[in-house]
Amino acid sequence: MLRFIINRLLQGLLVLFALYTITFFLAKAMPGEPFTTEKNISEEAKAYQRAIYGLDKSLFEQYLRYPINIITKGSFAVSTSKGRPVRDIIAQSFPNSLILGLSALGIAICIGVPLGVISAIRKNSWVDWGAMSIAMIGICVPAFTVGPLLQIYIASHLPGLKVAGWGSPADIILPA
Repeated sequence: MLRFIINRLLQGLLVLFALYTITFFLAKAMPGEPFTTEKNISEEAKAYQRAIYGLDKSLFEQYLRYPINIITKGSFAVSTSKGRPVRDIIAQSFPNSLILGLSALGIAICIGVPLGVISAIRKNSWVDWGAMSIAMIGICVPAFTVGPLLQIYIASHLPGLKVAGWGSPADIILPA
């Protein structure tokens, strides 16, 4: 089991490395510069931005800078849109995301396990086919399509549940 876990972790690291490499070189292949905007900014301002983000360094140094900063400093750099460290943005949102994710997991377990047991006991029955159909729809249709449709349907039929909010445990059910 330990060997399996280590193997999966190594595969995950390999996938992260491949994604980082592909993303880095695709971004570099795009025409223009990152700080070219519709506004006319001076060359000094562009040079300052290049220096801050390390774009004045060689391609090899640029490629290594981000993963080295993550490993050695735990720094994900500064968000260009928010002007704040990405680590702070993640830390601010993580507790709510964790609550929402664990709530979704709990709901999935509470619905999925009983349906799976009933489907196993009553093989090839309408319950089995219905559960399998719902599972296949859940797998095939993207969550960003199913989620809003379920929210609209459930919220219109169960007025006690809110589509959005964060005040009570009932507010978490539909977003999860």
